[in-house]
Amino acid sequence: MLKISVSTVKKAGSTLVAFNAD
Repeated sequence: MLKISVSTVKKAGSTLVAFNAD
């Protein structure tokens, strides 16, 4: 469960960074 949460947050963070970069 924790692993999935971390993975989700990491994915969301990467998406946010990509969105900001764009």
